[in-house]
Amino acid sequence: VKNWTVHHPLYPEKVVDDNISFKIRRGEVVGFSGLQGAGRTELAMSIFGRSYGTGISGELYISGEKVDLRSPQEAIHRRVAYVTEDRKTNGLILDESIRFNTTLARLDKVCRSGGVIDGDQEIQAAERMTQDMGTKTPTIEQNIGNLSGGNQQKALLGKWMFTEPEILI
Repeated sequence: VKNWTVHHPLYPEKVVDDNISFKIRRGEVVGFSGLQGAGRTELAMSIFGRSYGTGISGELYISGEKVDLRSPQEAIHRRVAYVTEDRKTNGLILDESIRFNTTLARLDKVCRSGGVIDGDQEIQAAERMTQDMGTKTPTIEQNIGNLSGGNQQKALLGKWMFTEPEILI
């Protein structure tokens, strides 16, 4: 990320993140800290397909190649995933099952031609992610909103791991 600047979506004159640059190498884990309102979440979301902010400027490189991720769909296609800190509002559909939520970000992986969901593939994917994440649930048909907060977090991470990301924000 080079010279990344993000303006507030409702007050474009307000700069939320100003001229941010950093480089991360494969396998590294990097953390950003700061008080509430410091712009950490806004930075992450703006990198993830410009899902926050206006007047975003700067450069983004993946594996040395300059990319322009104009939407979350483009970010997912480029194997970038974003695990939100606000799972209830931005991460999960609480009135839906674990199965439904797990495959939501990459439905193309469980669809036949014509966009029809292959139920068997969807079930296998959800069961695998539930097992891999250690999510405690009686069934993948359980409404995700009925899980404990920790198990909701595991399911959310499973949803994004299902996308097979190279970069996990």
